[in-house]
This record gives sequence, structure tokens and C-alpha cells, in this order.
Amino acid sequence: MIWFASRRLMVAVPTLVAISLVIFTILDLAPGDPTSSLPLTIPGDVREQIRESMGFNDPFFIRWILWVKQMFINEPLSIIEQVFNIQVGSGDRTRVLSWQSRGPVVDTIIERLPQTTWVMGLAFIFGILIAVPVGVISAYRQYSVFDQVGTFVSMVGYSVPTFFTGLLAIIIFSVKLGWFPSYYDTTLEVTDWNSFVAQIRQIVLPVGVLSMFNAAALSRFTRSAMLDNLSADYVRTARSKGLREKRVLVRHVLRNSLIPVVTLIALQVPFVFAGALITEQIFRINGIGQLMISSIHGGDVPMVQTLSFLIAAITVFFNLVADIVDGTLVSGDVAHPPEDFHKHRSLWGDVWRQFRRHKGALAGLFVLIFVTVASFLGPMLMPYDPMLIDVKLRNLGPSFSHPLGTDNLGRDMVARSMVGGRISLLVAITAMALSVLVGVSVGILAGYFRRLDGPLMRITDTFLAIPQLPVLMVLIMLFREKLREVFGPEVGIFLLIMISIGALSWMQAARVVRGEVLSIKQQEFVVAAHSIGTRQRNVIFRHIFPNTLSPVMVAAALGMAVAIITESALSFLGLGFPSDFPTWGRLLYDGKDFIQITPMRVVGPGTLISLTVISINYIGDGLRDALDPKARRR
Repeated sequence: MIWFASRRLMVAVPTLVAISLVIFTILDLAPGDPTSSLPLTIPGDVREQIRESMGFNDPFFIRWILWVKQMFINEPLSIIEQVFNIQVGSGDRTRVLSWQSRGPVVDTIIERLPQTTWVMGLAFIFGILIAVPVGVISAYRQYSVFDQVGTFVSMVGYSVPTFFTGLLAIIIFSVKLGWFPSYYDTTLEVTDWNSFVAQIRQIVLPVGVLSMFNAAALSRFTRSAMLDNLSADYVRTARSKGLREKRVLVRHVLRNSLIPVVTLIALQVPFVFAGALITEQIFRINGIGQLMISSIHGGDVPMVQTLSFLIAAITVFFNLVADIVDGTLVSGDVAHPPEDFHKHRSLWGDVWRQFRRHKGALAGLFVLIFVTVASFLGPMLMPYDPMLIDVKLRNLGPSFSHPLGTDNLGRDMVARSMVGGRISLLVAITAMALSVLVGVSVGILAGYFRRLDGPLMRITDTFLAIPQLPVLMVLIMLFREKLREVFGPEVGIFLLIMISIGALSWMQAARVVRGEVLSIKQQEFVVAAHSIGTRQRNVIFRHIFPNTLSPVMVAAALGMAVAIITESALSFLGLGFPSDFPTWGRLLYDGKDFIQITPMRVVGPGTLISLTVISINYIGDGLRDALDPKARRR
């Protein structure tokens, strides 16, 4: 145990150093100047002296070394001095300074941290308290009404993006019913009963939205783990001995099922801070997410670097915790050998027959086809031009001629939603294809060639720890104008968003494919191919790759859903496509300021995003079941 933890810790330290280099390199390229926020009356020579004193003109490598020293040594010592009210050394050390406030960035982060941990922490705890009982009961009463309802609700909660559920909650509970405030007042102090009630009322919506999302993902995982253990041999043995059902369920099934659940909980902790980016924007919480967004828009590079690195460090730490939990509680994994595609000529027929049994997957397939056809062919059949401006028809509510109303410029929302769906789906398909291509390539190389396994997996771990959304935002701000000049405003931003999403979402596919390849290359048909002198290239493309198609197809379906949500989130934050080039996320962003006047401007595109993602996730579940060898033998 101690040796295992020490090995993982030794790997974590260079991973953090590599992450710091990646983050520093990306953000160092971002446009920004430490003197940009100073008054214009300051002479140029004085500005140059300020840049020189801050080390802005030093070589890149020197600046990175100094920044690493500040992050790993100076800032921790400063925190220790503040917490314990002591002085370590001389106390005169260089700290990372914000370009906007001119104060230490860590001090600003510490000031904002309580707001984020209070709201996001409560949502995380409530999500666990809801998810575990629901997952356990759903698995124990499989196919019951409770299971069907719970599975559907968890699928919806997992698929619907939080920026839409947040806006929907504001429309229903703030605008229509007036039960809760639509924003979070960070200046509120709890001094009496009335202020306590006000505090509870203002955290209900953000905590409720995030709790539903966290509980949805965790309950599905808990249910799956419980089902695996309920059918295990040791459970049948315990029941055959006459043990009471409650004892079998609690002492045996639940204890073993919680091992992967605890691991998932540890891995989900970093996403609490990532979720703050969106949620704090919706409910105006003055926390870490709001600080990150304002720093990116304000060009405060040191603040963005520090926040990104802290989120990455938290991710690495909890990955380490999850690895230790796995190494301590799990005795070993049982690998189920995949079936050779060459042994079953009717494999795809079996897959289709099994897929058709999954009613949710079949319904999701029809919904996805309908949305796709409507998005690509609908604008040609609509009587309204999605770009035609008619101020006489602005901000109309739903009607027979305009089912989703019109926007503030009089443009039909149905026509604009169809055009937006075309763009969002194209981004999702191309980004998914790029991520699958990179992920499969890395996974096969790492799994097949042992000497490449270590370096490629360390690179994968490094990319997994990088906070995706902040880095995506920085990349878009960094290269947006350059690509617009080369490819035009529409094609340029499309290529940038597609490549950025695909380049930062290949890691899960790489890990899954690597695991499959490690198992497949030990099978007899691969050993036989090697024994007769088959070239490695032919072994990979004729034997290894075809047998990895099952997880690749599932990863592709789920990757497409993630790409849609990511593109919509970027557009919702104002960093996606321009307003004259609508996507579903951009329509949400443009409509959130008109919630009280025309709420359908939010409900329409948000519903389309949710329906599409739910359909894709159901298709992914259906593919996972259909490609399961045990399911095909039934």
C-alpha cells in the first residue's frame, strides 16, 4: 500500500510540472500586457520599466522557471504564514501578481473561494446523498416502475446542460412563480432568522441545478455497479446459506459496489470547480468561476494561469486518491476477452437485433435523425429567412406563424434554430471524428507497443488534468482573429472550435482503446498471427483494430454529445460563433437577457440541445448493450 502510494506520488509530481509547462505556454501566447490597465497618461518609458521589473521581457524559459518557483514555493509559504500567523524565512519573496488588481492572485482566489465551495460543495454533497440510494434501489428493483422512472430522470439530468436547466429554473421559479431570487447575493450576511431564510432561498436554485446533474451521473454508475454484484456468485452463495436479504444487500453487495462509486466520487471533485464557470455566470455568484471568466475577458494572464493550474493540481490530487482507493480496495480486475470479429459473420445482424430491443436507444435514433433532417433540410422549406431583419415583428411570443416567436430583431426563431442545429451538429460530428482518430491512434500505440505505453499514458494523464473549458476559452481568444483573417469569420471560428474541442477530448477514447488492446493482444488469434510471421502493421489493422470497434463506437456516440454541450457552453459564454452565425448555444446566449419578455427564446434552443444530447446518450447506451458479448448470447 505505502509503496503503491509512493509510486503514484512520484508520477504525480512530474505530471504537475508538465501541466504547468503546458498551461504556461498556452497562456503566455495569449494577447496581454501588464501595463494595459494603467492610465494612458503614463509615458512609454515608464511602462517599459514596469514590464522589465515584472520580468515580462525575460526569455520564456526563465519566466516559466520563476513562475514554477512562485507556485510551488512562494505561494504555499505565504499561505502558511497567513493561516498560522508566523513568518517563514525573511518573508520577502516574489509572488504572482494580478495585472488588473496589482495584488497577489492567490489572495484574491482565497477571497472568492468560500462562495464557490459553499454553493458547489453543498450541491456535490446533496448529489451523493440522492444518487447512492436511488442507484441502489433501482438496481435491486430492476425493471420496476421506480427503476424506469429513475433511469429516465438520471438520463435527462445527465444529458441536459446546466446552463439550460439553470435558465429554465429561473424562468419557472423566479420569473413565473417568484419563489426564489434569480441571482445570488454574495454580500448577504446571516445575522437573524430573516437573513437565514434569505440565504436558504438564494442557494436553492444553484444548488438544486448542480445537485441534479451530479446525482444523475452518479446514480447511473451506482446502479450499474450494483447490478454487476447482484448477479455475482458470492451473492448467490450468501443467499444459499440462509442469510437475510437485508444483510446480503448491505454487507456484501453494497460494500463491494461502493468501491468504484467512491472512486468516481473522488474523480468528480475537480468538476465541481469546472462547473462553477457556467453556474456562477447564470446565478451571478461572485466566486472562482466568475473570477476566471472576468480574468479571461480582461486579459489577466497571471490570474488565469494560476486558476487553471490550481484546478489541474486538484484534478491530479484526486486522481491520485482514486488510484490509491482502487489499489487498496480492489484485488484485481477480471478481463472479459473480446470476441474476434472474424468468428461471427452475422455480428452486425446480432448487434442490430440487440439494439432494437433497447426502446430508448431506438427512440433516440429516430429523434436524432429527425433533428438532423430538420436542421439540414428545414431552412429550405421554411417561409422565413433566418437572417431577415424585421423590427416590426421583434420579440413576438409563440404563435401559429412563429411557433417559437421572434428575436429582438424580428427574425423567426424556428428558422434560426434549424440553421443553428446545422452548425452545432457539424461541429459535434467533426470534433468527435478528430477526437476518436487521435484517441484510437494513441490507445492502439500505447497498448500494442510496450515501450510507448508509459510516455503516451503520461501525456494522456497530463491532458486529462488540464481544465478543458478555461483552456478552450483561452485558445479561442488567442487564435480567433488570426483564423478569421485567413479563412474568413465563419470558417475560421468553425475550424478553431472544432479543432480545439477535438484536441482536448481524445483522452477517454485513448484509455478505453488501450485497455482493449492490452486484452486483445494476449488472445490466441493474435499470438497465432505473430507465430506465422504476420507484419505488425497487418496485425494491428486486421486483428487488433477491428476488435476495438465496440468501445470506439460507444466513445464516438458519447463524444458527439460532449462536443455539442461544449460548443453550446462556449457560445453561451460569448466565446463561440458570432451573433450573425447562430448556433443553439449562441441563441441561448442572445436570449438569456430577454427571459422575462420572451422566455421561448431560451426554451426553444435549450430543448433542442437537450433532446439531441439525450438521444445520443440513449444511442450510446444501446450500442453498449448491443456490443456486449454476454447480451448477444441471450
